[in-house]
Amino acid sequence: AGLSPSHIPTGTGTLQIAAPKSGTWSGDAIWQDNTLTSGVDISYNGNNPTWDITGLVYVPNSNVSITGAVGKDGLSCFALVDYTLSLSGTGAIFQDPQSQCRQAGLNPPAGPITRQTLVF
Repeated sequence: AGLSPSHIPTGTGTLQIAAPKSGTWSGDAIWQDNTLTSGVDISYNGNNPTWDITGLVYVPNSNVSITGAVGKDGLSCFALVDYTLSLSGTGAIFQDPQSQCRQAGLNPPAGPITRQTLVF
């Protein structure tokens, strides 16, 4: 009793993930169950753990705060679906992040990709 489960990456070291390039989970690096509503918020400062991620991070009920850089594991592709997003500090996640998404197995929306895309 008294457990507070966390459904987010935590700890030290490096979270090194390259999404599969084909199949059901093609392009999906991290997928958080959309029925989860607690223990889902992410406060990421760039090194606890370090994120080297290629693909989609799907955390639909998460309030995400990023103050550090998200690196890549291989191809240059980082997409984020979240509830809210706060960027400060370096917050370097949108510097040409989509240039290799198709090669990484993720098909971004058609048309020009902007630094921030709001989807309803």
